[in-house]
Amino acid sequence: MNPVSAYIDALKKSFDYHGRTSREEYEMFLAAVGNIIVIVCLGSFLISIISDAMNGNTQNHLYRESDFSWWLKAFLMLISFLFILILPVFGAMARRLNDIGWPFWLAFSFLIFPGVGWLFVIVLVWIPGKK
Repeated sequence: MNPVSAYIDALKKSFDYHGRTSREEYEMFLAAVGNIIVIVCLGSFLISIISDAMNGNTQNHLYRESDFSWWLKAFLMLISFLFILILPVFGAMARRLNDIGWPFWLAFSFLIFPGVGWLFVIVLVWIPGKK
């Protein structure tokens, strides 16, 4: 399974919380999400550079002290993307928790504790499923 098909499959199963997700499928889904996050950040950076160049601002983009608008654009794009991804990630986590035999309510950890919860999302890759 490749990351693109795992991502599309997870989007289709966004509201399915009762099935099972294998380690490979979950890992490929997280790889696709990580790649998209990198693309969103780089895209917002490039959009900011291009918009500054079109407005006649030719200062070094990274070292301007007065304007951090590209950081804000990148942050807002990333937050909006993560907000869109809450349901697919939650569904994939719930199915992965079903696969390893853990309670479903642990899927709320990434919403309640954002920093530590996302680490928990990643840790689920290494826990083997039950037969």
